[in-house]
Amino acid sequence: MVQAAGTQLTTATFNPLGDRLLYLSNENGRPELYARDMAGTSGRERLSSEGAVDSTWSQNGREVFFRSPGGSFFVLDVKGSGRDVKFGQPFRLFSAPLPFSFTGRTFVVLPNGTFLMKTLADDVAARSSTVVLNWTAALKK
Repeated sequence: MVQAAGTQLTTATFNPLGDRLLYLSNENGRPELYARDMAGTSGRERLSSEGAVDSTWSQNGREVFFRSPGGSFFVLDVKGSGRDVKFGQPFRLFSAPLPFSFTGRTFVVLPNGTFLMKTLADDVAARSSTVVLNWTAALKK
């Protein structure tokens, strides 16, 4: 892959077969999700339309999941193989606030479809911490 000057490529991941690459690129002014055929038989395809901050393949390679800058999670189907791969339209699944710093992986999808993600807490109690000093002395009382 050749990268234009000033373009940033991030969070690249191969599909389970190793023949397709998902990556984020800001070549159009904001990070968008692209897929590329590693065999060189076809070009790249833009998969997101409103930006993307993270992405991953499903375990079987038949779905792509990605997160938008606003915190929405999307899925799109992957049909076919080799030169005949077709990506479906993104379908919004749900939203969750993004963590303050969302560099690197912000979520994973387990084989059973469960999402594990970094997100912001909704209430003050979850965002605060209490530090108890000399707590062993309280146990002796």
